[in-house]
Order: sequence, then C-alpha cells, then structure tokens
Amino acid sequence: MSKNKIFYILLIGGVIFLGIITPFVPVIHIFEMFFLLVPLFLCFAVCLFVLFFGLISKNRKQKKYSLLILNVIILFISTQLLSAYSVNKFQKHRCKKLISNLEIYKIEHKCYPESLSNELNIKGIEYTLLTCEEYKLEFERGFLVREVFTNKNKIWNSYGWND
Repeated sequence: MSKNKIFYILLIGGVIFLGIITPFVPVIHIFEMFFLLVPLFLCFAVCLFVLFFGLISKNRKQKKYSLLILNVIILFISTQLLSAYSVNKFQKHRCKKLISNLEIYKIEHKCYPESLSNELNIKGIEYTLLTCEEYKLEFERGFLVREVFTNKNKIWNSYGWND
C-alpha cells in the first residue's frame, strides 16, 4: 500500500473518531464551538472557491487538495451530528424498556423503587425517584444537552448547558 493511501485511511479514520467523540466530551465541544467554528467555515469557503477555479483552470493538484479538505470538514461535522442523533434514539429506546419495567414494578409494589436494581439499571441513564408516584429519567444526548423524562408528564424535555 502506498504512503498516500495509508495517510488518507489514517486521516479519515481520525476524523471519524474525533467526530464521534466530540459531542460527548464537553471540553472538546466547547473548544470547537468557540475556536474552530469560524476557521472551519473559512476553510470550507476557501476550498469551495479554490475548487471552483480549479475546475475552470483544470489544475488537478488544487482540485485534489480542495476536495480532500472539503470532504474532511463535511465528514467531521456530519459524523458529530449522526453520533448525537444515534445516541439520542438509542437511549430513548432503552428508556422505553426501563419505563415499562418500572410500571410493572409499581403495579407489584404500589410504589416506584428508591433506586434501580442491577437488572433494571442501565448505564448512562440516571433514575431519580421524586415521590412514591413520580420519577425522572435523564441522559446526556451530546452537545451539552440533557434529555429528561418524568412519568407525570410522559414527555421528553431537552435542557441545554444554560437551562
């Protein structure tokens, strides 16, 4: 395998890895929002400009590097969005099972449990008993956003970093 192919494989793999973890590591996400958003946008705009003129002038080298940078930026942003969306859907699906198990427990014991037993406990989902008749489920969706469910309202609410 040539050095270029290895470089591209490592570059794409690294971008995908960073895109997947960025929404869930607050320090990286904050750094990206405050320090990388404008440079990424400027780099994207310059690459589009160079690509456009590279297509007109038939300069293959400009076209090649512009396409590489555009693909990396698009892949980085789309991987982050896909990662956060997937975690949101996956955790809500897991919560549905937990909610049905909690309802069965309530029917049997007339009250929701103080804490979750090992068979009911799901990693990444926090359970809080508010009253004997009310509980709250909560998980991190990524991008500093929490999803909260209370059985009283039976709806999910999203809370950001400033809520």
